[in-house]
Amino acid sequence: MRERECERESKVRSSRKSSIRGAPTVRTYLAVWCCESMWMYEHNWQRSMTSWVARKHFAYAIQAMLSKITSSVISIVLSL
Repeated sequence: MRERECERESKVRSSRKSSIRGAPTVRTYLAVWCCESMWMYEHNWQRSMTSWVARKHFAYAIQAMLSKITSSVISIVLSL
């Protein structure tokens, strides 16, 4: 009687182990794929946003420089 229970328990354990063994591989694969795709999406988004922000700051810097040059030229012309 005890031997049969032990055999049944070992079969249940082995079936649990096989189901547990198989499941994490799929879950792990999906989790890694999701994390990688999310990281790539976020990385590309940040890179495009960074380049956009850099272009905007560059445009602001050029605009500020041109306005300073213009104001200094106007002041020089007016002082003549």
